[in-house]
Amino acid sequence: MKNALLNQLFGNVPFNVITALYAAYSTSSPTDALAGTEPSGNGYARVSVTNNTNNFPIATVGSKSNATDIAWGESTGSQGTATHVQLFDASSGGNYLGRYALSPTQVISAGTIPTIPATALTITLD
Repeated sequence: MKNALLNQLFGNVPFNVITALYAAYSTSSPTDALAGTEPSGNGYARVSVTNNTNNFPIATVGSKSNATDIAWGESTGSQGTATHVQLFDASSGGNYLGRYALSPTQVISAGTIPTIPATALTITLD
């Protein structure tokens, strides 16, 4: 993500507009270069979020926040402890766009509907 933005700003390499973001949660600590471990099974799937200003209002002071809740489906079993939210450009695989540490972390057990409340996800380019 950072490389694509740098190439657009300094080199005029076209940056493809992403129309949908896919939120994932991770049970391990991702880095700039490597996504964290997503749960497998028990009802887990990335959730699609339309990439528009209704869901992500215009940036102020170098950051953006989600304007609406981001909610996954109800877990049918244990998925571990979610430590981070990650963003991708596809429902599986795809390009890893970034991460956000959850505080507090969320224990995902049967019956849990993992949710990131509006304004809780802050996105910055560091």
